[in-house]
Amino acid sequence: MASPDANEEEKIIRDYQNLQNQMRATATQIDQLKVQKSELNMAMEEVEKSSGKIFFTVGGVMVEKGKDDTLKEIAEKLDMINIRSNSLNKQMGELQAKEKDLRDRITKMSEMHGQQG
Repeated sequence: MASPDANEEEKIIRDYQNLQNQMRATATQIDQLKVQKSELNMAMEEVEKSSGKIFFTVGGVMVEKGKDDTLKEIAEKLDMINIRSNSLNKQMGELQAKEKDLRDRITKMSEMHGQQG
């Protein structure tokens, strides 16, 4: 039967692996938001240069929309992306701090095992 210390070590290692998965998922979400933000900025530039009609697709249907309404909608989407991005970046900082703590604990456990052997 494993000692309580061994069970604790296994739990810390599992927590560390779960944390790494969370960090990867969060990083992926941050990258996706960066792509969306870039696309929206390009769309905004094109709409601002436009002097004609503006069309976009909604559920597979082409819809005409005014330039001001379109710019407003893009700006709102950019605001939402910025809010979500800030939240994810804060979350990533917290995850990184937890990751460092767990990594330090794992290092200490490894050092203790080295001294015992």
